[in-house]
Amino acid sequence: MPLRQAIRDAFASAERQPIRQVTPTIGKRKARSQRISTAWDAAKIDNLVSGWVTTPVPINQQIENTLRTIRARSRQLAKNDPYVRRFLQLARSNIVGPNGFTLRSLVMTNKGKPDIEARNAVQSAWIRAMRPGEICYSDKHSGIDMWNLCTDSLARDGEVIILENTGNAAGTFGINFRFVDPELLDVNHKTIVNGNKVRMGIETDDRARVIAYHLHSTDTTHSHYYAVGSRGFLRIKSEFITHLFRTEYVDQLRGFPHTASAMIRLRMLNGYEEAELVGARGGAATMGFLIRGEQGKVFDEDSTVDPNQDPAELIDGDAKPASQETIEAEAGTFHYLEHGAEVKMYDPDHPNSSYAAFIKAVLRGIASGLGVNYNTLANDLEGVNFSSIRAGVLEDREAWKASQKFLIEHAVDRMFLRWLGPALLSGQIKLSRGLRLASSDIERLSDHEFQGRRWPWVDPLKDMQANKLAIDERLTSRSKLIRDLGEDPLALWDEIEAENALLDEKSITPIASTPVPVDDKETDEVDAGDKPAGGTEDK
Repeated sequence: MPLRQAIRDAFASAERQPIRQVTPTIGKRKARSQRISTAWDAAKIDNLVSGWVTTPVPINQQIENTLRTIRARSRQLAKNDPYVRRFLQLARSNIVGPNGFTLRSLVMTNKGKPDIEARNAVQSAWIRAMRPGEICYSDKHSGIDMWNLCTDSLARDGEVIILENTGNAAGTFGINFRFVDPELLDVNHKTIVNGNKVRMGIETDDRARVIAYHLHSTDTTHSHYYAVGSRGFLRIKSEFITHLFRTEYVDQLRGFPHTASAMIRLRMLNGYEEAELVGARGGAATMGFLIRGEQGKVFDEDSTVDPNQDPAELIDGDAKPASQETIEAEAGTFHYLEHGAEVKMYDPDHPNSSYAAFIKAVLRGIASGLGVNYNTLANDLEGVNFSSIRAGVLEDREAWKASQKFLIEHAVDRMFLRWLGPALLSGQIKLSRGLRLASSDIERLSDHEFQGRRWPWVDPLKDMQANKLAIDERLTSRSKLIRDLGEDPLALWDEIEAENALLDEKSITPIASTPVPVDDKETDEVDAGDKPAGGTEDK
């Protein structure tokens, strides 16, 4: 059959078919759509969640739009809010600590034995480099100061930028480091350089690798200076910059303040505490009020105000009383009041009875947002017992260890490896005999690890006995336990050896310690938590 005839027959057959009634399906589709959208309660859209976002936004777009505002508010809180100040102090104390990060060189000889001389040489040179002004570009910070700056900037600003300098003014070791304000990495700077996109001041290639950083600068004489409109920038290769921030999202280019999730609560709590404090102070300073007599005359006979004047005019008009009658309260005195005067005592309810419980509830949310224990952040040990405070302290310490590891891996290790080469070339790493270690041996000399601060045991006697049992059962080693205390096993054993030799030389016999028995009954009673250490148990 020809194709044209087949088409005609098909149309004719369709025309002979009866017309069917089409039932609208809009309602069914809407019902099905509602069933799909409410598969999870979190996807509901009603009046209770009308202000909640429903469209996800890429993280870099969110950071680009809000980073400067969040950072400005975070810096303001860090200056004035006592709880943020407390959090920053806790971070410095527990991440960096009083002694910073201890270098343990792990250099081995060609025969696979510890190279003690080389290890001591590297460690001694690093200790010298950590002195104030040695590897700090501004010649004022020590190593501990620099790590504290890292810790503060991470929590307050969300990121740290460290610029490496090996040119002029590089110092004794041929290298030093300079901290750069993250605000100089302009979050609004966008351009194209050599085919690479620059977003928020960071240049990346087609594989999302960071190629360079574009810092705001007014140094027009620099070889890498360029201008976009009225603003100038320096393009610095990524190999010379350490950009430290916590990555929480895929493709995240910039960091945001650690205080962000707790910021609104902190602001509101600060305002509430201020209002209660002002109210309490006003109540304490004002004992009462003097009420006029029935004739409405003022008490001060020398007042320039007409006694028959409308009282409303004294408030809203231009006329004002010449003076306000007051009575100064002094101990052991009686005061005379004019005829018809009445004293009305002022007794405001500030702070009210629920003040402490409300503050505690809000601070718990803030502590959770900051990632620390409420009792530690608020300096509140009322109602805690040994078991509860021990659990909180141990959990906090694990979080601080994680922060230590993050800072070591992304900043301290990098700084050491960048420092080692120039230090070898400058001849600053020497053996005890005065011989310089060769720069060609840098790969072998770079083997190392850093140890962060550690804390005393919560229950020293029980922990020591548990450690002794673990050693006896070959579940751990003495070296590991010593490192857990923040000490270097080899250095500790050398110190013990020197101490024993000195005692022998002076004919001093150490007194052997006797084991102290553990009172299991007393410990169990404390652990039971039936009676808190002070106050009432916190429920």
